[in-house]
Amino acid sequence: MNDKKQSIIEQFVYICNFLGDAVDMIQAGGGNASAKTNNEMYIKASGYLMSEVTPTVGFTRVKRDAILNLVKQLHVGTMDKNNEVLINESIAAANLDALRPSIETFLHALLPQKFVLHVHALTSLIYASSKTFVMDLEQQWVENYPLKHILLIPYKKPGVELALALYEGLERYNVLHDTAPAAIVLQNHGLIVASDDYEELYDQIVQIQRSIQNHIGLLSTIDEKYRLQQHLKYLLLEANGGAPICIRVSEDVDLQGDVIKGMCFPDALVYCGYEPLTLDADVDASEQMDAIKRYQTTYGELPKIILYQGKLFFIGESIKKCLEVQDVLKIQVLVQNQLGEDLVHLNYEDAQAILNWEAEIYRKNL
Repeated sequence: MNDKKQSIIEQFVYICNFLGDAVDMIQAGGGNASAKTNNEMYIKASGYLMSEVTPTVGFTRVKRDAILNLVKQLHVGTMDKNNEVLINESIAAANLDALRPSIETFLHALLPQKFVLHVHALTSLIYASSKTFVMDLEQQWVENYPLKHILLIPYKKPGVELALALYEGLERYNVLHDTAPAAIVLQNHGLIVASDDYEELYDQIVQIQRSIQNHIGLLSTIDEKYRLQQHLKYLLLEANGGAPICIRVSEDVDLQGDVIKGMCFPDALVYCGYEPLTLDADVDASEQMDAIKRYQTTYGELPKIILYQGKLFFIGESIKKCLEVQDVLKIQVLVQNQLGEDLVHLNYEDAQAILNWEAEIYRKNL
């Protein structure tokens, strides 16, 4: 991004929004992000999606020192780790806002970096759910272990038990390596990365995923379409002036790069736009951006469907809107595939009448 975010809130929201629709990393309400400033830590609130976080909604603030003190008390045994009532009261006392902080607040507080991102990334889940990971839990402390930049944590129930396992793992790692790990993989759970620069987090995840893929012999093609999605996300965010936008790659076997012949019913126009944008994969990002801006100039809005490297991507203001585009397009494609050359699509004049009709604009934006 060219417009580097200035405030801690802007940076925190950007992290949540940039990865909130990345289905290979964030599924449903899973995943979390946090940002620290002085003794305050901003963290996604329990019950919210990452993609729903805005500068005023979906997060809370906690006193980090109070959370760290709580973990230390649990570690040394001055507070009973089975006393959920007292633990919840202590967390509530550390909370500076009304919303309830994530159950994984402990994990974020334990790491010193300004920004922490916890994701359920596909490659890390494959690794963390494997027998190889079980063997590596012991091998990670051996001199020639190949992934020594990553700390592995055995499975523990999310919350206090996992926090204590991470606390102990970080202490042991620091004694052995005299530094913090580049990433943490939690058995049967997910991945944690941290940085003092919010713009580095995504690249860190990709690099860690590649390291794991090489370690376990997993082809990088397993998440290739999701990396394409995030490339397009960069372009769309810039074209949208940095305002939040969501994108989803098609997972539907009926929608794998079909050529749209022309929208044939009003909802197809309203939800899918007049036509998809096809982006050339053989040009650089600046030329791809120019193509998106030309589309904006022509149709007065971002494309709702992009065809890129043989894959379809759906664009909307939220994940819900992306899925609406996919649902409507599926029917459009099934109709056109059934009719073939007999398809009669809406002409340009009829299409413009629908797209500029106030009633349809209102309904689409609900």
